[in-house]
Amino acid sequence: MILNRWWTHPCELVACLVNVYFVVWVVVMCCLMILSVVSAVEKRS
Repeated sequence: MILNRWWTHPCELVACLVNVYFVVWVVVMCCLMILSVVSAVEKRS
């Protein structure tokens, strides 16, 4: 069971959460960049 492994090795769970948080942060930053570019293009036209 994966949860059992995390329970005996909490550091693995922390590393997994950090990886998930980093991926989510990168996706959010990309979305914000795309939105800012789209709004800039719309203002120009």
